[in-house]
Amino acid sequence: MKHLVSLFNNSLLLICMSIIIFSACNSRKERIEKQINILYSNKIDIPSSKMEVIVYDSMYLHKKPNYRVLVYLDSTECTPCYVSHYHEWEYILKECRKYEPSISLAIIIETKNLSEDVKEKFLAPTFDRTILIDKNGVFRKRNPFFPESQIMHVLLLDKEGRVILVGNPLSNKKVEELLYSKLRNSRKMFR
Repeated sequence: MKHLVSLFNNSLLLICMSIIIFSACNSRKERIEKQINILYSNKIDIPSSKMEVIVYDSMYLHKKPNYRVLVYLDSTECTPCYVSHYHEWEYILKECRKYEPSISLAIIIETKNLSEDVKEKFLAPTFDRTILIDKNGVFRKRNPFFPESQIMHVLLLDKEGRVILVGNPLSNKKVEELLYSKLRNSRKMFR
């Protein structure tokens, strides 16, 4: 009888834990979906005149591109770690420009202090990109709806700053394919 009661208690505990885990997963998924929907329903404002410029993309200076890939690095992310592989954007941009030549890359780094060593590493690659240092958090102030979650810190924006795609093509092959597909389809629409 004791064995049966113990088995029942263990089973009940397992069921309760499963329910908690399941509801926590659903809650996280719902939170992410809500944040993504908020991004899609707002325009992103990039207040570049209020930030320090490390390098400007020539397209960014002369005319507003049809699309912009925005990468946001906040103060919790490891900027020296990121700079060691950010040159991978060169390949992504080259592929994007096969479908949409008018696309630029803007990287915003939120930090009070960026070492000269890291700045030099950002300057080393020769592909077109804009890199801005946000020392006063103006990007977040202008975009208070912007999520904290780093998985939503890479966006494809249209000319008006509307979010077209959320996700990092460097770390997710499906997002990369979706990025090319969106650009390919948008090009067909305007022909």
